[in-house]
Amino acid sequence: MDSMRKQFDQDLLLDGRYQTLSPLNHGSFGMVFLAKNVKTDATVAIKCIIKSSGSDTCPTAIAVDDRSEELEIHSHLGSHPNIVSLLDTFETEHHTYLVIEFCPNGDLYEAIRLNRGPLETEHVRDFMMQLISAVEFMHAKGVYHRDIKPENIFLTQSGSMKLGDFGLATRDKWS
Repeated sequence: MDSMRKQFDQDLLLDGRYQTLSPLNHGSFGMVFLAKNVKTDATVAIKCIIKSSGSDTCPTAIAVDDRSEELEIHSHLGSHPNIVSLLDTFETEHHTYLVIEFCPNGDLYEAIRLNRGPLETEHVRDFMMQLISAVEFMHAKGVYHRDIKPENIFLTQSGSMKLGDFGLATRDKWS
């Protein structure tokens, strides 16, 4: 298979409850796609991470790093109003799936690029306070994100921000 982005199947039912709707993003880790929980009708995002054991079916360049602690870290963090929530997880032989909160307004990078981001001083101040709150919470739990950038700051329907994508996060203070 060439890459995971060529493997997206719409309307596939995963884990008996998540119907795939459309791809949202892809990268070296695998793919994030929009899905619907058919049991609750909730819209979610699902991050599909290719296990290193599954790298024989995909190029090793897109296999997850064996040192990735994303699932463990996300579970350890628990709930915070400015961190994307981990809702569920499940696995197959070659993939780990993280069911996460869907932030319908996308990421901060795209919002700014499309001139619909928080450009007024008061909005920027509020966003920075929310980001500081998320980082302070993470550090108090011994978690270090290591990849804070506009592409990993997501915007909610209510206008707040949430820090996401813990693929490079660690609990190692000196990494």
